[in-house]
Amino acid sequence: MKNKNENEKRKIKIGDLVKITTPSIGIPKGTIGLVLHSEFADSGFRYLQVHMLGVDRRMVGTTRRYLGVELELISEGG
Repeated sequence: MKNKNENEKRKIKIGDLVKITTPSIGIPKGTIGLVLHSEFADSGFRYLQVHMLGVDRRMVGTTRRYLGVELELISEGG
């Protein structure tokens, strides 16, 4: 597994394909997603909105917000 700080240095951006490294309810570790949006919270943290691929949307929805350290870059988007 790559160093989490390495992914933060790469600055995951909109259009990138990512792997979820932190499991949550309905979203297992290793789930693949596409970054749709990036925003900064009042606290200064950067959140990335990720569209989940291969997840039953009736159960958990199709998008979630993650911190960059919770994601592993798979492929850079165009």
